[in-house]
Amino acid sequence: MLTLYFDFTSLASAVAVRRVERLTQAGGSPDAVRFVGFDLLGSDQTLPVTIDVLEEIDRWQQAALDEGLVVRRPRLRPPTIAAHLVSDLADSIGAGAAWRTGVFDSYFAADQDLADVEVLLAVGRTIGLAPDAIRDVVTDTAARAAARRRMAHLRQRGLAGVPVLDADGALVSPHVDDAALASLLRLHGGAPVA
Repeated sequence: MLTLYFDFTSLASAVAVRRVERLTQAGGSPDAVRFVGFDLLGSDQTLPVTIDVLEEIDRWQQAALDEGLVVRRPRLRPPTIAAHLVSDLADSIGAGAAWRTGVFDSYFAADQDLADVEVLLAVGRTIGLAPDAIRDVVTDTAARAAARRRMAHLRQRGLAGVPVLDADGALVSPHVDDAALASLLRLHGGAPVA
């Protein structure tokens, strides 16, 4: 199994997630990849969008459109730890792909603040997540601390940015062509169509 590390405020991550989901669905192997959130910001403070984020958006906008994601330049760069915690909840009920789509759309198409619990509740409602479950997850200080420790461990392992695929301990770019990505998925437990 492959692991795709991603963040909701990274357009390159949105493209990678959509491509991997498309290829695994086409091949009938949606469980070939585990999606793991990685909060690039690493703090609980919302920041203004920086030039590097705007450059990433310029670079990946067409690829995002090709994958069906409408992109507007966001005003803010929020912490995403809460969105990633809810992502784990959505994965546990088989709604992970719908959650990721909804959150990427909320951030990149609607310019919504992903640190706002009301935004997460609205996305959750569209995919059938219980509001109380979302509130419980985002206010769970132990879960937040555990997620932060996991992300710190990943940074120590050499994960400096996302998106990146972990293929048996080797960190690989998910931005290879579809045929190469399909081969990688096939080698690690899936059989996607190229």
